[in-house]
Parts: sequence; C-alpha cells; structure tokens
Amino acid sequence: FYTLGFDPKFIRGSIFDISLSTSFLKGMHYTKAYQQLLTKAGIGCDKNTHFPISQSEKERASLLLCSVENKPWVCLHMGGRRLQFEDKMWEMENFSVLAKKLVNDGMIPVLIGVESEQEMGDVLCENIHQTINLIGKTSMGEMAAVVGEANLLIGHDSGPFHIAVAVQTPVVVICGRPDAEPEYLKYDNDNVVVLTGSTPQKI
Repeated sequence: FYTLGFDPKFIRGSIFDISLSTSFLKGMHYTKAYQQLLTKAGIGCDKNTHFPISQSEKERASLLLCSVENKPWVCLHMGGRRLQFEDKMWEMENFSVLAKKLVNDGMIPVLIGVESEQEMGDVLCENIHQTINLIGKTSMGEMAAVVGEANLLIGHDSGPFHIAVAVQTPVVVICGRPDAEPEYLKYDNDNVVVLTGSTPQKI
C-alpha cells in the first residue's frame, strides 16, 4: 500500500508516498489533476469521467419517471450546500420562472436533490403543477440514472452538476460566486455551460 495526494504549498517535502504540489493545481480542473497524479503513480487512466449505474438503479429511475411519458424533460437542481451557506443561491423566483417557461415550451421540469432541499421543491410544485418532484426520493445512483436520461440539467454548481458531466447529460451551471473556481467548473466539454456573475441576482 502507498499514499497518494496533493501536498500543501506551505510544507517542504511530501506527506505522501506519491504526490503533486497544490501549486501545480492552479487553474486546473480536478479531473486533470487526479489524472496526472494517477499517471505519476503508474496507474493508467483516460480523460473521461464515468459514474457507474447499476441495473436496479436504472429500473428505479424508470419507475420514478413513468409519468413523464414521451415528453422532453429537464432536471432542475435548486440546492447546493456551499452556496446556501454563503448566501449565493439563485433565487427561487428565478427557478419558478424557468420552470414555467419550460412547461410553456412543452417540457417537464423534474426536480432532483437531497431530502434537506425538499421544502424548495414543494414550493415550486405548488406554483408549477406539471413539475415532478424527486427531491429526497433517490439514492445517489438513482439520481445519476435519472440525470442520465434527461435532455438537460440546469442547476447550481453542486454535486448533481458533476454527476451530469459524468453521465454525459448537457448541463447549464448557475454559479453565483465572483470567484468561480476553474478547478471545479472548467470541464473541457462542449455540453457544459457555466453562467457566472458577481452576485446570483446578476445571472
């Protein structure tokens, strides 16, 4: 066994058996950084990110989506622990306007997220009755299966965004932080669009 990791800039030497310095990471997306770390350790890897989804997770997702029928649908993720803590969330009113526009354009909004975000979903569903609320109803694998079947995901720069990239679903990311970190957001992927602003209200 040996340890792999990224050494802080303020130490001399290394605290890992095989490592790269965090100064090496500046402006680099974490997927690239970890690929280079694994390559240094002699572990082969490619540039693709994958999320393994089991057959049972796919079947559960199909059951949850049975009411969608043949209409196109879009996943919405309104949560995000870090953005909520920093008060950088896109406002609920904006998500309601977006959901209404999707419905008017013949699409169905499908809400995803964790159980602590349930209240936001309930509020939106009260206003937009065509919305399907799956917040708190899926495991992470089931959520990935749902996202993998979507035409698009729109949401904050949080976990579901990275899942969408991993299952190759087009995604629009709402980042209400002026210091948007490229190590989290800068995927070399044409179907990832990141919207940033000095405040969430500017997006």
